[in-house]
Amino acid sequence: MNKILMAAILGGLAVSAQAALPVLIVAPRVVQPPPALMPGPAKVKQATLLRARPQNQATVEGPVPAGAALKLQMRQTNRDGAWWFTEHQGLTGWINESALSQ
Repeated sequence: MNKILMAAILGGLAVSAQAALPVLIVAPRVVQPPPALMPGPAKVKQATLLRARPQNQATVEGPVPAGAALKLQMRQTNRDGAWWFTEHQGLTGWINESALSQ
């Protein structure tokens, strides 16, 4: 006797050995964590490069030293990580989120 039929009999249910029991599959809900940073003021925690596009191999617009104060404007994620669009000393571009703190 299979375990399901045995459990049904012990539970007081009359279940035919041929009866198909429904199977319910519930997928877990996927929740994205909030970004580590939010738009607004931030500091550069390690020297980095301001890039023309949010990609590791994009053209460098200029260096950004550790400790520089920035205003984060827009976040984008891709295969190269999370990036923030910002301005530094008159230049605009993208900085990888790993170099920033708030």
